[in-house]
Amino acid sequence: MSKYFTEELEYQWNLICETTSSQKFEVDIIDDQRSVKAIFDIHYTRPNTVHVSACFIGEKCCFTDGLCHWVFHDLEKIVKRNGAYRIIDSSLTFAPVMFGRSFPIEY
Repeated sequence: MSKYFTEELEYQWNLICETTSSQKFEVDIIDDQRSVKAIFDIHYTRPNTVHVSACFIGEKCCFTDGLCHWVFHDLEKIVKRNGAYRIIDSSLTFAPVMFGRSFPIEY
């Protein structure tokens, strides 16, 4: 992925995984008042729809409408830079902590 997709965004977006039709980002949302992480799983579908699952991770008091607005504004910039997508179909979850573990695929 070109650095172009994550330039001039409000927050720090780190690409975790990318395929020809999807991207997964971890977003660090850090400012003077809060520290929250978010995971965005983006799937580009035809003809003009993007499906996004977002999970915000952190203390509930740090999650605000303003924070959500600016992060989704960043998301919109990334989507527009990937093509002529006009619809973002999203789901949003919030969790105080996130546990995860990757397991190798055995053949």
